[in-house]
Amino acid sequence: MEQRDKSEKVEAVAEWTLRIIDAHGLDGVSIARVARAASVSRPWMYKYVGRGKEELIEVAVRRFGMLISGLDRRPRLDSRENWVHDTMANTQRLFLNSRERPWMLRLYYRFKGTHTVLGEVIADLESRYLGAHTREIAEVWGMPEEESRILAESLMAARLGMAHRYQYREEVEEDDRGRFFALLRRWLSGISPGTP
Repeated sequence: MEQRDKSEKVEAVAEWTLRIIDAHGLDGVSIARVARAASVSRPWMYKYVGRGKEELIEVAVRRFGMLISGLDRRPRLDSRENWVHDTMANTQRLFLNSRERPWMLRLYYRFKGTHTVLGEVIADLESRYLGAHTREIAEVWGMPEEESRILAESLMAARLGMAHRYQYREEVEEDDRGRFFALLRRWLSGISPGTP
């Protein structure tokens, strides 16, 4: 029970840190403010999250960056079909998380490429995502690394772009999203026109 409570508290701290950054910028973040918003004590935060603002931001960005990138749930590599299925599931997860937490993508686009703690963690997560996806594509599809990297970058751009597009569009979401997933599945299933 204690472990689950700690995990829930860390998630609340991470979420409130990013919500505060979204609303008030990096200067609006403080240990005291986040502790109040997340309903945890400052001593608890010092013990489990860290003592500094930068540590707090890094923990928060890494926690939710894993949801965006899917680094916490990599596709199976035992077959192309399983890889496509799992990649599609990670994309669906990205869509749902960006819908439930719209500040995730706003912060991503706002801080990507900046020389801030948030920007540096984003760059690290992107690099890890692209490295993992490049290796997976090369292994599952038998593609050269350079081509695998281009495909990994294209897939990342498509996933983020479509998540951004559907984030606030409720009226046509199901039809459009269904078409997107059908197109993505066809694209991913036909990556290597060579051997089956």
